[in-house]
Parts: sequence; structure tokens; C-alpha cells
Amino acid sequence: MPGQLIELTGGALAVLAFLIWIAVLSVRAVIRDHRHRTSCKQKAKYQAFLKRQAEVERKARQQL
Repeated sequence: MPGQLIELTGGALAVLAFLIWIAVLSVRAVIRDHRHRTSCKQKAKYQAFLKRQAEVERKARQQL
């Protein structure tokens, strides 16, 4: 009986380690996705800023 308990415990540890590994991979994927989305939003904001800046400069040149 004690041998079976050790095998079950070893199996449980293996399953626990597997579940922890899956959780770690999931967290990494969530963080990577969040960074990618944030980067895309910042890029879009920067592009909009550049467009506004170019428009202001164009209007300033027209007034000269």
C-alpha cells in the first residue's frame, strides 16, 4: 500500500507540474498579446499625431 501512495503522489506531482507549465505558457501568451495590442494602439496614436502635425504645417505654409 505505501508503494501505491508514492506512485499516486508522483503522478499527482507530474500532473501538477504539467498544469503549472500550461498556466505559465498561458500567462506568457496573455502578456505578449497585451504588449502587442498596446504597441499597435501606440503606433496608431503616433500616426494620427504625425498626420495632424503635417496638416498644421501644411496650413501654416499656405498662410505664408
